[in-house]
Amino acid sequence: MFYYNKLNYFNKSLEIDPNNAELLRTRGEEYKQLKKYNEALTDFNKSLEIRPYSVHVLRLRGETYQELEKYNKALIYFNNLLELEPNNTLALRLQGETYLRLEKYNETLIDFNNLLEKERNNTLTLRLRGETYQKLEKYNEALIDLNKILEINPDDILISRDIHLIESDGNHFIIRL
Repeated sequence: MFYYNKLNYFNKSLEIDPNNAELLRTRGEEYKQLKKYNEALTDFNKSLEIRPYSVHVLRLRGETYQELEKYNKALIYFNNLLELEPNNTLALRLQGETYLRLEKYNETLIDFNNLLEKERNNTLTLRLRGETYQKLEKYNEALIDLNKILEINPDDILISRDIHLIESDGNHFIIRL
């Protein structure tokens, strides 16, 4: 109910000022929260027509395409955002996650490695990079990342479980499920 009241407010405000990029972005975010992705994209498009270099709207648009599983379209917006702000860590992570979903593991690693140069102890990125290494069957590298997470957060039960799933007997890695 709360979202619909907010939508009514935004709709009335946009009747008065239909070219308000900030109102369009905010209403688009409300639509996104309600999983009304087409409406969200319409508002994000209008907002970008008014303010084409809004990194916030570029990110929201990319995230919305991720939700729709249109990963190649999502990459367009994350790339555009990173052209404007090459050190945007959130955009790097989102782009890396998108490459991971597309099974483009080398591109995934490039983004996660760049992000970890900026934020060495980012456990989410270490976890995602470890997952990427597992997909590439680079189990030693995956274990290094998982162990680094345990150094940062020794109480992380999920990482402890994942480490036990990947065990080394010297030269071979055994995946235990």
